[in-house]
This record gives sequence, structure tokens and C-alpha cells, in this order.
Amino acid sequence: MKFLADAMLGRLARWLRFAGVDCAYERDRQDEAFLRHAADEKRIILTRDKKLAAKASGPAYVVGSDHCRDQLRDIFTSFTLHQGDILTRCGDCNVVLAPISSADAFGRIPLHVSSSCHELKMCPSCSKIYWRGAHVDSIECTLRKILKEM
Repeated sequence: MKFLADAMLGRLARWLRFAGVDCAYERDRQDEAFLRHAADEKRIILTRDKKLAAKASGPAYVVGSDHCRDQLRDIFTSFTLHQGDILTRCGDCNVVLAPISSADAFGRIPLHVSSSCHELKMCPSCSKIYWRGAHVDSIECTLRKILKEM
């Protein structure tokens, strides 16, 4: 299942990506270009804008809550989603991450990371490098709490 979040749902898009869900995000496009993007890639539109949802030629879902945790729970429940692997997609680009060696990442990550983390991933689009640190434990804990509440 692929989603396209509008400008009002950037934080939700990022958290869906953290959970392994394919969620593109558009913050600068006009409605017609946004709707065309969703149709071209067969994505479900996520929006807070009822008028935008009504214009969609394909599926669109109006997210009710202002709060990201509630939005995330709502999407997982409404679409019967299951958490994928944490940090398999770039939080910025939505592109699937690829493994990278410590040697190839050397100089682009902190020295303590290159000596202590053996599993590194890089976004092929923006070149951001990811590794398992305390932030991943925090993301996993937050997702577990949200999904347990469903």
C-alpha cells in the first residue's frame, strides 16, 4: 500500500516511513499537480483537507486528528497496516535504504559510529546515512506504544 501525504501531514509521513510504510510527501505542489502525482503512482492520498479529498480521482483519506500519534494510530487501524521493519526507508526521501560499508561511510559519520556500528544504511537519493543508535530504540518504543493502543 502506497500513500501520498499533503503539506499538512509531514510529521505523519515521516513516522509512517520510520514504520516501514511507503509514504511520499508533497509540501509545495498545487492541488492539481498533487492529485496527478497520486494518480500516476497509484497512491492513496492522506490529507486534512476535505475539499482536496473530494477532488481526487482515486482513493483519498481525510485524517481527522491534529496529533501525530493519533494520526498514525488512525492510519494503521483504517488501512489494517502492520509495522514493517524500522528504518528501511529514508525519513526524508521515502527511498528504500541500501547497505553501506563502514569504509565507504568513513568521514561522513562520527568516528565512534564507524567503530561501534557494523550495520549502516544509506539513502541512494539524498546520501543520508543511518545506523542503529538510541534514536532507533526511541522510535521503536514509540511505535510499539502507539500500535499497542489500537
